[in-house]
Amino acid sequence: MTFDRSARISALARARNLGVRPPRQDELVVRVRAAGVCLANELDRGAVSAGTPRFVVPAWMRSGVAGVGEAVSDGVAGFAAGDEVFGVTTPRLIRPGAAVAIVAASRVARKPRRIDFAVAAAIPAVAATAWQMLFALGRVERGDTVLILGGTHPVGVLALQLARAHGLRCVAVSAPRHGAALRALGADRVIDAGPSALEAASANAGVIVDTAGGMLQRRALAAMRPGSALVSCVSRPDPSHALREHVRCEYCATDVTALRLQEIAKLIDLRLITPTIDALFGTSTTASRVRAAATQPADAAVALAA
Repeated sequence: MTFDRSARISALARARNLGVRPPRQDELVVRVRAAGVCLANELDRGAVSAGTPRFVVPAWMRSGVAGVGEAVSDGVAGFAAGDEVFGVTTPRLIRPGAAVAIVAASRVARKPRRIDFAVAAAIPAVAATAWQMLFALGRVERGDTVLILGGTHPVGVLALQLARAHGLRCVAVSAPRHGAALRALGADRVIDAGPSALEAASANAGVIVDTAGGMLQRRALAAMRPGSALVSCVSRPDPSHALREHVRCEYCATDVTALRLQEIAKLIDLRLITPTIDALFGTSTTASRVRAAATQPADAAVALAA
């Protein structure tokens, strides 16, 4: 590794001017243009409450950040000051007010050119989770049929588009009112959770992507064929069922990596997937307004714009 003294001094000076500690060997300092969150997941964890008058910004930042690189440590390759980036950070590495964040280079990539900062901030954790569920844990193969439980969940929407981009047949479970939108995104079929349709679709699927959990997950597990797989991002499937029925059950703990973000960015710029956000708020928006967005028919991916 080559130590560039002038670059290190420049990074230190930029960090001091921004009021944050200098980036370590694997880090960037990013001026935040937007922060994102998968609101469905945050509500599950109780991160938003009606009594909260303002966002506690660090809690939201675990889901996504997009902005412009301001300072890059000498140990980071592939990034320079001025690069537009997207990825994830943690509350420990962000200054209150979300003006500046420190991010690990292993968890960011260059922002796709085709989308703005708000959309880029909303998708890193969602898109990485969908990628993991399909490819890392689901181990889908060409010709497989993918069944998505919770087709309008942000992870489900991205999983649907990723499946289509890789030539997979996809069936989405959703309310009938979302059928046209999901078919436009690439679903071959959209079914409701009726007593026979879900079981038949589960029996025909090679991989089931579960963003719903609960009774839908249990019904799908009971109908799966031997050799198929169910991957959930909401609750751990019963491992005893997997042993009994000769199926594979996995739980997905989101792991956002630079490599996954790079692959997702390529697909976005090639117009093979088109991420969107359900709501855009200023950082001073009250929590009650964001909670109201979550009660709409589609689960929400939200961006907070600076």
